[in-house]
Amino acid sequence: MHRTSKNTNQVKPVLLAVVFLLMFPSISFGGSLGYGNLSPYSEWEPDCYKPDPPSISVYDRYSFNSAVDEFNNFVSEASDYLSCIENEAEADISTARRAISNGFDEKQSEIIDEVESVKSELQSARYLID
Repeated sequence: MHRTSKNTNQVKPVLLAVVFLLMFPSISFGGSLGYGNLSPYSEWEPDCYKPDPPSISVYDRYSFNSAVDEFNNFVSEASDYLSCIENEAEADISTARRAISNGFDEKQSEIIDEVESVKSELQSARYLID
């Protein structure tokens, strides 16, 4: 009987260590999403049309007025571009957060199930030491 309680006490530190590791994962730049690794240096590319700045050539009043019109058109297109990249960034962040959260939940559940399985094996093997 004394051995059984000793073995049970040995399982508890292992479970505590696993729980600790799950609660405080190692600090790193991150995992991977799809085929690429995530890091603060990952490059994000929006799928938005980015307008080219107009070439300004002013030589008289007419060309100046035309340049002002081109500039105003460019400002309008730049505003549309900024709205587009903001919307895409928000959507991509939401999608990435969901994918990472789902992946975390899956990996967490997987390791907890494995810990419980090994714990169950150990507990069912206790009869060997009694």
